[in-house]
Amino acid sequence: FFNQNTTPVKSMDTAAILSVEGRTYPVDVFYTKSPVADYVKAVVSTVIGIHQEQGPGDILAFLTGQDEVEQAVRLIGERAEALRKDSSLIVLPMYGGLPPSEQMRAFSRTPHGKRKVVVATNIAEASITIHGIVYVIDCGYVKIKAYP
Repeated sequence: FFNQNTTPVKSMDTAAILSVEGRTYPVDVFYTKSPVADYVKAVVSTVIGIHQEQGPGDILAFLTGQDEVEQAVRLIGERAEALRKDSSLIVLPMYGGLPPSEQMRAFSRTPHGKRKVVVATNIAEASITIHGIVYVIDCGYVKIKAYP
């Protein structure tokens, strides 16, 4: 809120209420049947499963940190390469420490006949919008900074 009171009198405090309309889309939610031992590998398997079994549309996968994003990007690339030599997957990382020019690649249009997979840290989960995303995978974990 924005307090527009410029006096020290608390009873004169005011607040401006802002409302931002957003778009909503129909969403189907699926969960794993049981906990997984390695959620990075589970995300990678889910990406490959969607790529092989579902219709067109790009994929956005959320993990908890840069190391996991880089690991998943590498594993998805390896799995896609094992499927066929001329993979139609374009796998891109997205995290805060990535150079801006590399971050912008995730926002580019996907070439015809290809499927883009953006693997991102979940810090941007509520604020990232990428054209063409149809499938979203969330690992279900978040890193929380704690101080001793």
